[in-house]
Amino acid sequence: MTTFDFKAQLPQVVNFIKEAAKALKAEHHIADLKIDEDECIIYFWSDAITVQPGETEIKTIGGPRTKEVWTVSLWHHVPATRDTPPDCDEQQVGFRQNALGIAQLAIHTLLKCVVDNYFAGIEDALAAEQWANDPML
Repeated sequence: MTTFDFKAQLPQVVNFIKEAAKALKAEHHIADLKIDEDECIIYFWSDAITVQPGETEIKTIGGPRTKEVWTVSLWHHVPATRDTPPDCDEQQVGFRQNALGIAQLAIHTLLKCVVDNYFAGIEDALAAEQWANDPML
């Protein structure tokens, strides 16, 4: 099995992410982009999105094989409850084998999160307004 050279592709992945964010006028969302060159991990959007090396299992006629790929993960903060401390959960968004593909997935994940947060804020404001104007309260 050949090993995938993540370190060789890292600068290209970072460049594709920066160029895409610039073209889409979303540079401010990756202004905090950090790179761990030793581990080949890219962090951005307040460390909520990571691009990192990983593996996936592929089913073949000869049985399952593992393949080295780039992965995009989204980190969710889980608030504390009475019984559990606060935590962080990782949700793997997807994987790709090439620099362009993983940059596209990373930017797609970023933009989806930004849009979801925007509409969640509007939804919360509408709910608060409705609650404030409720004559039954």
